Amino acid sequence: MLFRGINFFLSLVNSDSDLLVQEISEKIQSKVSSVDKQRADQVAKRFLFSTLGAVADSFLSRQGEIIGSPKLSDSIEQVTEEDGGITYNLMCVASQLSYPNHAPTEKIKKLALQLDSNYFGYKILQGLVARHMYMFSLSAPERHALSSTVGIDIHGQRGIELRSSSHKKLPNSQSVIRHPKSLIARLQESFLANNEAVRDRLAKAAKKKED
Repeated sequence: MLFRGINFFLSLVNSDSDLLVQEISEKIQSKVSSVDKQRADQVAKRFLFSTLGAVADSFLSRQGEIIGSPKLSDSIEQVTEEDGGITYNLMCVASQLSYPNHAPTEKIKKLALQLDSNYFGYKILQGLVARHMYMFSLSAPERHALSSTVGIDIHGQRGIELRSSSHKKLPNSQSVIRHPKSLIARLQESFLANNEAVRDRLAKAAKKKED
């Protein structure tokens, strides 16, 4: 499962974080002799934090893309509400940000407040929002509202967009997102879809909706 995958990497680091920082610090000093130990330790800690953030972000955004579909949003929302955890809320947001025209601005704002004292989680949420703003065309009011929820510099984001407009996944808000594989094929490859507990909860949520 996605969360177990992230937890695996975190547990590896937490098992002996001081030793890992020391090893990275020594490697930095061996490559750049002018850097003293204190500075090397600071760089090592930042590198480790950024690496863990990149791993968590890649897991989360990929799973969000796999399960992201307006047809599944109600079921995912229900599972999220039943669990109530931050990780499930992040996954719910990631899934809704993986396709155009459905950015859950209010939900992101609420989650950002919950993550205010959790720098790691807040940066992951920022990354999800920034990716959505980069991948999809939004109106100026939508862009401003979305960026303000997580404190993104909209002027800097606009500069990136203008420099890379030829690479955007969608040219405008009326376009339809295209995936190289069908939703079913992507779900079959998903960690979440292969987790029995999550499958059961999604099935129950779908059945309740039908009833």
